[in-house]
Amino acid sequence: MAGKVIVGCKLPHGIILEHPADPSKKVAIGGLNKSKVIGATHVHTEVDEDFWNAWHGAHKSFPAVKSGAIFVAKSKDEAHGKSREMEGVKTGFEPMPQDAMGVKKDKGE
Repeated sequence: MAGKVIVGCKLPHGIILEHPADPSKKVAIGGLNKSKVIGATHVHTEVDEDFWNAWHGAHKSFPAVKSGAIFVAKSKDEAHGKSREMEGVKTGFEPMPQDAMGVKKDKGE
């Protein structure tokens, strides 16, 4: 019997993983918007290792997996370490800088 793995997610909205052999089996992976920690770099979700291996085997070329926005670890400490290593890796979903072109400022500024 397989154990559990930690799936880290740097996407703001998270993702729902569907088992490739049985689409009725799904796992919701939390995203950054679910975090209660301001400035969090990832959110981790405990997932059955067999489920993860089946999903990952079928989705190795999924852009979020290839970029490291979704990653796996054996422990919470390893997940935190991987997240720190990938801190500068962009997902494309980062908040827009407040001084970016097109951002309207309050009239009081």
